[in-house]
Amino acid sequence: MTTADFAKLYNVTERTIRNWQRKQAPFDNPLAMNQWIAGQRSRSGVGKRFRQTPATAQPSVELASQARLPDTVTKLVNDIDRVHFMIIDAREPLRDREPKVYARFQEVLAITAKWLE
Repeated sequence: MTTADFAKLYNVTERTIRNWQRKQAPFDNPLAMNQWIAGQRSRSGVGKRFRQTPATAQPSVELASQARLPDTVTKLVNDIDRVHFMIIDAREPLRDREPKVYARFQEVLAITAKWLE
């Protein structure tokens, strides 16, 4: 496949594909590629106030089923995972000052937790 084909497949620019090639991304293995992409994107949103999503080992059956997911679903799950932990960090200062907002965050966390199981 060409750089343009990979860019369309992974919904990124050709420049990103070239950067990934320099980093030796496993383009020949879709399962490994999905994990590699998730690892590359896991640092977005990480800073003083936001912790990095913890890495966990997953059973091979679960990995195989994730490899069959369309890229858009995989990206959505990764985004939900990142937002879930951002909300966890953001809600605590609001507990006393904004109880309604805190309660709403709790509802959102209950919904997003289902995607993290």
